[in-house]
Formats: sequence, C-alpha cells, structure tokens
Amino acid sequence: MEQSESEVSGHQVGVESNSKKRSCDVTAESNSEKRQLISGSVLNSDEEEIRQFIEKLKKVDAYMYVFRREKFKCPSVHDSMTRSLQSRFDKTEKMGNPIEGIDLGSVKHFSYDKVIDIIGGFSEESYVKDVLFARLYRGKIDEWSGPQEVIVKKWNFYFPINRWIQANPTYFAWLLEFMLNPLVSSHHNMAKLIGFSCDKTFALVYDVNLKHTLWDLIPLDTFSWSARMKVAKQVVETLKFFHQQGITFCTFVAPNISVDEDYNIKLFEFGRSAMVANEDRICIGAYNYFSPEAY
Repeated sequence: MEQSESEVSGHQVGVESNSKKRSCDVTAESNSEKRQLISGSVLNSDEEEIRQFIEKLKKVDAYMYVFRREKFKCPSVHDSMTRSLQSRFDKTEKMGNPIEGIDLGSVKHFSYDKVIDIIGGFSEESYVKDVLFARLYRGKIDEWSGPQEVIVKKWNFYFPINRWIQANPTYFAWLLEFMLNPLVSSHHNMAKLIGFSCDKTFALVYDVNLKHTLWDLIPLDTFSWSARMKVAKQVVETLKFFHQQGITFCTFVAPNISVDEDYNIKLFEFGRSAMVANEDRICIGAYNYFSPEAY
C-alpha cells in the first residue's frame, strides 16, 4: 500500500538485530576502528583534535541550546513565557557557548549568524521538511569557488521540551563522526558535508542542490522507465556498497534521495545509521523499511 511522506518520515519502528556474523569487504577493521576514521585529508595531530572535539560535543548539556533568546522570537510563543524565562536567557547568554567550534579538516565551522545567512532566515520558501530531531532548509553559500546551492539540517531545540532533547548532542556528534568517515565522505551517491555549526544551535551544511526528490518523481509520467532504472541501479549499488562495509541505513527512503536533471542521486538524510557487522544492536528505521542486517 502506498504511504504518504508524513507516514514514511513520522513512524519509527525499533527492531533488534541478531548476532550472526556477516562478511565485509573491509575485514581488517573492527567496528570501533571504523567509527574513529576521520577524513584522510587531515593530519594525524588534527585527527586527534577532531576526535577530542567530537567526544566533548557528546557531553554538552542540551539545555544550553534550549534557553536561547533567539528560539523564542516567533509569534507562537506568548510574551508571558518569554518574560518568565528571562533569567534563564540571561544565565545562558552569560555562560556563552558550551563548546567552541573548530574546522574539521575540510569541513568548516560556521557561526550561528552565518547559518541564518545561508538559509536566508527561516522563511517558508527555504523550508523543505521536518526530519529526525531537525528541519531541512534550502540555502545558498558563496564561501569557496563561487555560489552553490546547499541543504542545511538545523536541529530543533524548541518548547515544549521533550525527552529526546538530551539525546541531541550525542546524535549530532555521532552524525559528524559518521559523515567524516572516508567510506561515507568519498561515496559519489552521498551528500558531501561541507560545514557545520555548534554556535547557539546544531546545524549541518550539505553540498546538495535539491530540485527534486525521488518521492516527487515517482508519480510523474515524465519519469521514464529508463530514468527509473538508472535511479534504481544507483540505489541498489549504494545499499550494496555500505552493507558490504557493515554500515546499514535505517531510513533509506524516497523523500530523502535527491535526483538531479541527469537522474543522479544523492542521499542527503537517513535518520540514524549503524555499523552492525559482528555485533548485536537495536536499529531504528522508518515505517515499512528494514535493512537486511536487522534480521
């Protein structure tokens, strides 16, 4: 049965994987070693600095990002709430950022103001959709060789505070670590991480010019059979490659796959992923999508 995008992205199902050993192309590396891999473009001393930064990021208090005055400058927040939280705002601002961002090799750290500038504010025109813990926005950046279109994933730290708030720093740090893994950063069907921010908020900046998603194209008559087969082949090859490395995507779904005018795909959002080879884990996935490693 066909399901709407909201059903696909909104329902989360937990499944427990078994302990059966799987073969991998990269058998010499353990899962813990894979998690520690940092882009080969940085020096060893820089690698250690990056690893220390990521470990520190995991321990950040999420509430330091919740009680920011900027989060409450919207019509949906009543003035009385803003006034009642004034002391919390003052305390948070006095303490400054809980962690100072650094460049992670070729991945640049952006200030909060720069992130807002990239997406042109939080306008309806730049908004794409809600995803796990965050919202996606279209943006434009002129930082290197000229203007380029990007996708910005900005974390939610909003009221009402829910039980997932404290998980945000860990998930954000894990995702940075994952995107720096050379198996991921070098793959031609994966969105390239070019920047991030931990200044007043969490944000990731991907080099993706989002015109259409696979979800948009599937119902169109203009999406020819040959084009569908080209896209399907890339999807299969991408899944196969990462499964062979012991990496499983738990939300590999059509709304998260960008398709350009030549029908080349980029995976720009995948919820959680896991390196599951030779270990037992809980995998969280989108409704009706289960990776083979989950069984």
